[in-house]
Amino acid sequence: MKTILIVCADSHIQKALQKLVQTLLTELRSIGPAKVLSTDSMDEAIYLIGEREVDLLMIDHQLPGMDAFRLIESIDNAPIEMAKVLIVKDKPTVANLVRIAELGIDEIMIRPLRRDDLKRILQMLIAR
Repeated sequence: MKTILIVCADSHIQKALQKLVQTLLTELRSIGPAKVLSTDSMDEAIYLIGEREVDLLMIDHQLPGMDAFRLIESIDNAPIEMAKVLIVKDKPTVANLVRIAELGIDEIMIRPLRRDDLKRILQMLIAR
């Protein structure tokens, strides 16, 4: 079973993303069964990734106390297998794009998210 972890500080956006991702995964039958988890905490995200295999980590770039880049660095430094990573961000700067490339982030989505784009990205990242 595939596992997707959504990390987002805004509980309303987090719940909406979780519901949307679950709906899209149901439509993407080729992926097979999947579980969608979510959290608003960096510490909990790191814990969840350490406890189970996460196939896709979907991170809202701005998180209280830590941005997505720091979360990825924390995961890279932990003795856990790294998942595919999707960053959700407002308009990225050139510095952000450089950092994304340096960290090996698999994909970036710019707000506002479009359903078809997210579906395509989910299929591309999870079906690999």
